[in-house]
Amino acid sequence: MVLSNFFEIILPNYLTAVGTISATIVALFLGLRKLKPKLNVCLNAVTYGGQHGSAKLVIVEITNQSHCPCFIESIGFRFLKSNLIIFLQEEPRVSPKILQYGEKIRPSCSQEKIFKMLIPALLESSKEIKRLTDKEAIEEIKRNIKLEVQTTTDCKFKINLGYDFFSALVAEIK
Repeated sequence: MVLSNFFEIILPNYLTAVGTISATIVALFLGLRKLKPKLNVCLNAVTYGGQHGSAKLVIVEITNQSHCPCFIESIGFRFLKSNLIIFLQEEPRVSPKILQYGEKIRPSCSQEKIFKMLIPALLESSKEIKRLTDKEAIEEIKRNIKLEVQTTTDCKFKINLGYDFFSALVAEIK
């Protein structure tokens, strides 16, 4: 009789209590965790052709991959040695762009304009870059330049730097 009470009354009550406590802990964890924005950033150099000639652009594609909005203030290139920043937009910090979940923005700038600003700073920071092979020069540039996206919130970034951007930059230097 006592063993039957254990399996019919006591054990189900303990299992129910453990299940209730576990569900409460999971609900509190999900409800109280702080969601952080997560961005995917891709940098590429693209040539668009048309009837009136071709345009070479530097495109930065930013995608919000989190479930909370992210406020993007500015996008630019930072030189690690000199802390110089070259902004991709004409007017940095004008008004933040709000990215919702899954939303993308693709700011672009003419490749010629970006290269006119990048090349003098690159040649100043690394004098021997012209003597390196293309592959070594690309690695040197990647060590000296960092794509920077400034936000008003603490974000995690996954940055994909397009090889075509750096190869076009090296070709322009040499």
